[in-house]
Amino acid sequence: MHVSAPFRLLTIFGLLSCAFPVGAAQPYLEDFDDGQAQEWKLTEDWRVEGKPDTGVHLRGTSKAASSYAIYEAHTWTDGYAYTVRLNIPASPNRTGAVFNYRDEKNFHEVALDSKSGLTLTRIANGDRSILGTGTYSGPLRENRWTDMQIVRLGTKVTICIEGTAVLRDVELASTTLGGGIGLMANGQGRFDYVVVTQAAPPHGPDFPRLATVRIGAGKKGSARQYDDPATQAELAKVHVAVLHYDNSWQRTHDSMNDVVKELRARNPDIKVVLYTKANEINFTNSSHDKSEAEVRQKVHDMDWWVRDAKGNPVRSEYKDEFKLVNLTRYAPKSDGLTWAQWYAQWTYDKYLRPNPLVDGLYMDNVSWQPHRTAMDVADWNRDGKPDPGNREDVRSWFRQGYRDYLDEIGRRMPPGKLKLVNAARWGQSTPEGSAPLAEYYGAAHGGVIESLIAKGKKHAPEEWGGWLGMMRYYRKVMSVFADPKIGIMMHGLTSASDYQDMRYGLLSCLLDDGYYAPHVQSEGYISTRWYDEFGVKMGQAITPPPTSAWKDGVWRRDFEHAIALVNPKGNGPRTIDLNGTFRKIDGTQDRGVNDGKKVTSVTLQDRDGIILLKQGDEVKKQPRT
Repeated sequence: MHVSAPFRLLTIFGLLSCAFPVGAAQPYLEDFDDGQAQEWKLTEDWRVEGKPDTGVHLRGTSKAASSYAIYEAHTWTDGYAYTVRLNIPASPNRTGAVFNYRDEKNFHEVALDSKSGLTLTRIANGDRSILGTGTYSGPLRENRWTDMQIVRLGTKVTICIEGTAVLRDVELASTTLGGGIGLMANGQGRFDYVVVTQAAPPHGPDFPRLATVRIGAGKKGSARQYDDPATQAELAKVHVAVLHYDNSWQRTHDSMNDVVKELRARNPDIKVVLYTKANEINFTNSSHDKSEAEVRQKVHDMDWWVRDAKGNPVRSEYKDEFKLVNLTRYAPKSDGLTWAQWYAQWTYDKYLRPNPLVDGLYMDNVSWQPHRTAMDVADWNRDGKPDPGNREDVRSWFRQGYRDYLDEIGRRMPPGKLKLVNAARWGQSTPEGSAPLAEYYGAAHGGVIESLIAKGKKHAPEEWGGWLGMMRYYRKVMSVFADPKIGIMMHGLTSASDYQDMRYGLLSCLLDDGYYAPHVQSEGYISTRWYDEFGVKMGQAITPPPTSAWKDGVWRRDFEHAIALVNPKGNGPRTIDLNGTFRKIDGTQDRGVNDGKKVTSVTLQDRDGIILLKQGDEVKKQPRT
């Protein structure tokens, strides 16, 4: 795969795959784009092939036994993640990777076949023994690029395919824990993007996990001044930031790559993804953004617009001047690509290639069925008749279009980059049952669940479904994401100083593994708020997400240094005996609740929550600048 030289050097610092956050180690990356496999031991069965404009890769073949290519310049012992992008031909071929390589008679091998079967084998003194087998449950097609990751921690190994762990924590013999890496072909296979980085333990960041969606313009674009030090100080407090970006932004600001570099200087672990949308485009307006004009012209030329039975473009449900674009496979193709696939290629070239430190892309408006304005009028398959959006085959056409985008962008991005989506409607129900999401399982690494809680807003799940309905919605969406499952709970606050409302949202979020992102309803997505609770170092969760109330209708989850309590809407005020002594946060914003005192019981108002510290654990605030 062709990658520019700066990209080749920089992209390795932002990798994240499987459920293992990747840290800063002495990295290794080989994409073979220079036409060579430098410092690799290759037999006559292996060769670099392809052209820079169509993709360069390493090909391996074997007529009988497996054939191997070995990287000879370095060895690794522990705490690393080894990722390779491989292409599996039709069965019975198998391709894979080698690690802990000492010599041709002593190493470990991971083999994957075109039917999703995975085998981990130890070769010791030439004798082969199988340590584990598994099957990847996601879509795996012949002759398509697939990411495999091998994570070595301690005496164990975890094997992931497309970000999903297929074999987890398999014990290895202590005498074979160090060595080199390599590639394996049994039959034939193609390989690209060989990457080694340091791997952190298999869990996400400590709680509370925080995110911000900073895509609103604000007054004179002030909210998007990402290169402003004050804005960077705000953004650097969170774990995940969704930011707006277009080509016009880069003409008047520092590059987004430079912004991410500055953010990482303040917070090395922050993940930054850039906002995109594929369902609608301004139909006529030539704005200051030349990139939008370029895309609009392409849509005009290909006639990718969604049209009604009379041939009229169908308007967006958000603004009349925006018209819908046909994501389905019925849209015309440009050089073999549908609109969804072409746009994936375009966003990769325009957004990620110039900004290799960016961690991925965020796709807005990824619904499970056609949007409201298209429900009864859109002619998706272009047969001159409307295709009702409540028909399941039409819904499937729509979802498959977004899946095609996500798959295409995943094939183009280097291993470890993130695909996030707006999953706000995924938890909805229909008269037939829950919203069908078959095409979306494992397609994205996470996403935003907009307005999950928004007091007074009828569309918010907590308003129409109650607290339990909202939590079911939250957990359903989380279950669809691939690892590392970056589900972002968005909470629309009535005001910035409604601390009880904020606690209620944060503590509800803490009952699962999501990231909390509050905003003030009247402001939109223009700020990154900070509250006393955000600075508490709760550590990792030591109990799983609870499935029932703990006491008197109050829910609880335990963490290394604190506990989280939530009193759901409708449960009324409750005074709870804590069965032990805890300490309240010593805060500055709501001293009536967070006064730092020791407590053995606590009173929670209806629709409220609280973080309580375990005895001996100090309140540690995260850096605010």
